Amino acid sequence: MLVDPDNGDLWIADARLPLVHHFAVTDAGASPLPALNVGVPVTDLALTPLVPAELGATAESAPARYLYAIDALGGDVLAIDLLPSSASFGAVLPVNAGLDTPDRIHFPARARTLAVLQPEPAGVVCSIGSDQDSLASPDRLRGVFLAVGLADGSARIVDVYDLDATCRGGDGDCMSPSNSLDLSVYIRRHAPRIGTLLSVPVGLATSPSFSFESSPGVLDDTGAEQTRSGPGLLIQDACPDHMTSVWPSASQAALAPVICASTDAWELPAERWSAGWEASLPRTGGAGELSRELDGRAGAWLRSLAGEICARGVLGAEDVAALGPDDPQASYGGDELVITSELPLASLDLAECEAFVTPTDGSERPLVAFTIEAAADDRLRLGDALGDYTFDDISSCFSGVLRYEVRTHGVYAVVGSTTGFVHRLAADSSGRCVPDPELPVDPLDPRTYRVGRAMPRVLFDNGFVSFEIQHDDVSMGLAPDARATLVFTLSRIPPGLGVSLRSAEGAGASAAIVDELVWNSTDQSLFGVDGQGNRLVQLKADPFRVVRALR
Repeated sequence: MLVDPDNGDLWIADARLPLVHHFAVTDAGASPLPALNVGVPVTDLALTPLVPAELGATAESAPARYLYAIDALGGDVLAIDLLPSSASFGAVLPVNAGLDTPDRIHFPARARTLAVLQPEPAGVVCSIGSDQDSLASPDRLRGVFLAVGLADGSARIVDVYDLDATCRGGDGDCMSPSNSLDLSVYIRRHAPRIGTLLSVPVGLATSPSFSFESSPGVLDDTGAEQTRSGPGLLIQDACPDHMTSVWPSASQAALAPVICASTDAWELPAERWSAGWEASLPRTGGAGELSRELDGRAGAWLRSLAGEICARGVLGAEDVAALGPDDPQASYGGDELVITSELPLASLDLAECEAFVTPTDGSERPLVAFTIEAAADDRLRLGDALGDYTFDDISSCFSGVLRYEVRTHGVYAVVGSTTGFVHRLAADSSGRCVPDPELPVDPLDPRTYRVGRAMPRVLFDNGFVSFEIQHDDVSMGLAPDARATLVFTLSRIPPGLGVSLRSAEGAGASAAIVDELVWNSTDQSLFGVDGQGNRLVQLKADPFRVVRALR
């Protein structure tokens, strides 16, 4: 619970109901006021003072105020509008720009405790040429911030109102910073504070590669495959508005971009991206049965025993129309179902099934696959077989339960090692895979299309990365079943500002768990209780660091 210092009201977190209780406290006692329904039970609270609602405003002319709470179920942090005059008073705010839950502030471990820091609460906004100008940096805190204690023993910082923001950066409206390394600056309200100086934006760990069949290939700075034997990338006229060139790197400004990546430091993890020609969609492997009838409906069906097909992003030929004519996948013909099971023992000696036996000479079995006409969460309606055999030929040989996977057909499947396969499909009330109504599309913002399939010679932009693949079947001699994979790894993603309570003097390498954080305005210190190491740890805000520990 906490007391509002402005009016004495009492706010109480509820770990069992999705409420934050509110009481007016007077000499006569406590009177209940309407509670806030925040959607989930919460375990801790922190309240900011009035802060300017936007850059350049003042707390008097355009005020804002926020209540932070810890989601008791997921361990993330909610930001709640607590300005009584606001039209969204009591609402949980959309604070996340990535693919994670949009109304949560995410951290690498569960949040356990919150505290609002107010280093130099009466301080003035930094101005270029002032004494504070040369000191402004990501690890020095002046203004209003949220401290979050995590289960991994660290205390992390979230930006609310940074008095030094006006003295940082070197682009746009910002003047040249005093620190020449402080060029790329990320500051966003309700977002984890970036803890390092950035002289260059995001980049690639190594040169991108584009393997073809069994031969690795390396791209030059024009996107061409250096051996000229396989697919490559095309030069983009310019990166999308929300992106910057990562190949060639931003330091090679004279070269046109080939691969671009988001400039949003909070939505872009350091990860490996791959684009595989007719590759498997992640986690679409499972068990199922082929049938000529399903739930009284005739046709060619696969009944899935694994389920959750829509959540994996499977798209049938008839499902594409629901994406809309402006969707980058509007011309797509649908995914394909591939049978990965070996032939059942009962079918091994049947002459009509001989073609489906895996050869013993090390060569591959002919592809046993179907186009997908329509997808639902527990079933797939199938179209033509992709070969010389009919559905009946295949289903008679692969009777009973079989193993399958879903692959893209005639396009590349783009997958991030952390982000995964980006799509916006969900199951409707009948189980059909349809665009999720919770993920609306803005025609002016390509990021909202959430695409995971890259078409040859069509710009691919999933909001995180963009590129255009030069895949020409005729000039490059690529067969429809060719193996081609683009791979590149993003790096230099800036880390968040945080310190470990284990770094306290005398703490050694023992584990720490942050049980409580309290801001003491008298000596401008943040105190953390480490329940694992039985320590009271003192932290300073300028710069943010551990200064001592008491056992």
